[in-house]
Amino acid sequence: MHDYKPRRVGKDKCVWEFGDPSPEVPERLKRVMLRRKKRDVLTELPPLTFRRLVVDVDRDALKLCDAAMAEIERSGLDFEQAMELVDESRAGELDFTKISAALSALAKVKAPYALERADEFERTGTPVVFFAAHLSITEMLAKRKGWGALVGGDKATGNFDGDPVSMKGPEVAKAFQSGRLDNITATIQYAGVGITLTRASHAFLVEKLWNPAMNSQAIWRIERIGQENPMTVTDLVANHPLDIRMSEILEKKIDLYAATIDAAAVRPEDLDKRENLVSDLLEAAKKTA
Repeated sequence: MHDYKPRRVGKDKCVWEFGDPSPEVPERLKRVMLRRKKRDVLTELPPLTFRRLVVDVDRDALKLCDAAMAEIERSGLDFEQAMELVDESRAGELDFTKISAALSALAKVKAPYALERADEFERTGTPVVFFAAHLSITEMLAKRKGWGALVGGDKATGNFDGDPVSMKGPEVAKAFQSGRLDNITATIQYAGVGITLTRASHAFLVEKLWNPAMNSQAIWRIERIGQENPMTVTDLVANHPLDIRMSEILEKKIDLYAATIDAAAVRPEDLDKRENLVSDLLEAAKKTA
C-alpha cells in the first residue's frame, strides 16, 4: 500500500524502498489509532518558516566526504542503509569510521558559519537557539558570554559573565526564558524533550541527527505554548553530496510520515462529534479483527 518496490543500487544488488502511500493507508490507520496534530490543537501558534543555507566545503573536508561516499559505494549498501548502520554503530559490511570522520569534518566546516550567525544575533539582541549533533559546536558557542549550553544531564552550563558555570539543564532553560541568558546552544540529543525555549523565535540546525523525529522534537522547543512570534528555522547544509543526500532522505521520511500518520489525524471538530469515542474504537477494532 506504500508502492513498496525494488531499486537497483549496484550491478547485482537491489534494495526495497517505500513509495507514496495510497489514500487508503491513513483511512485504515484511523480505525486503530487516535492522533491529533499539534497545529490542529494549538491553533494560536504563530507560523513557522523553514529555510536552507548551503555552506561551502573546504579541501580537507571534501577529501574526507569523498572517501565516505566511496566507502558506501564499495560496501554495496544503499546510502540510507549505510547511514542507519552508522547511526546504530553497527559495522556490517561498512567501515563507518570514514563516514564518522566525514561528519566530524562537516561539523568543523559549519562552525565558522554558526559563529557568524551568532555574531549577527548578538548585535541585534535577538534571542536564538543553535542545535547541533557534535559537542564541539555546542562547546564553542558555550564559551560566549550570555550563552547557555544544554548538552545533557549535569553537563549544562550558563555563561553569565564570560566564564561558564555548571548548572542543571532546566535551570539553564529557565535562565534563558527569564532573560538572564541571551541565547542557547544545545545538542539535539538532549534538547529534544522537556525543555521550553519559547523566548527565541529563531533556531539554527547546524547539524541534524539521522532521526527526523528527534530533529523535530528539538524544533518544538520553540514551537510550543508560550510562543508569540513568527518562527524561522534555518537548516545549515554543506555543499557536498554526503550532506545533501542526508537532508533529502530526512525530508523524504518526514513527507512519508505526513502522508500516513499525520494524514490519519482526527480534527478537533470531528472528535467533538463523537458521542462515545471508546465505543467507536472498539467497533473499529471488531471490523479489522
